[in-house]
Amino acid sequence: YPLEVIDEIRLTVASSFHTNTRGGVEVGGVFFGTRVGNLLRITAWRPIPCEHKQGDSFELSEKDLRDLARMLEGAKTDLLLKDLTVLGWFLSHTRGDLNLTESDLQAYRQCFPLPWQFTMVLRPGRVGPTRAAFFVRDSYGRVV
Repeated sequence: YPLEVIDEIRLTVASSFHTNTRGGVEVGGVFFGTRVGNLLRITAWRPIPCEHKQGDSFELSEKDLRDLARMLEGAKTDLLLKDLTVLGWFLSHTRGDLNLTESDLQAYRQCFPLPWQFTMVLRPGRVGPTRAAFFVRDSYGRVV
């Protein structure tokens, strides 16, 4: 991945984190890029709109999931994305740890079902670096 792409995501996550003193608003986005076998190269991303029905947490509602499905379908005709593949997604967790919640797992299974698609969870800090964890499917389809 180009550092500029990941740095842009990190800045988006960090600025959302600092919107209030309780840990800000959690955000997410879709990774686009190329895939050759098991080699994935992230070259672009787009934010996932979230109506935040559950407060500041990035928990996708049914409407959000429908909008995400439309966005993924529309990417096929987007001039900037049409030659790219949906590689996976990211989301921030501003409270708690770097694990996937049940809601995250449901969205991952529903919207990113291919065995090689991945999830990245980011955890910004008030002081210090943003930490990240990657989740993939093993050969049995379990998320690890």
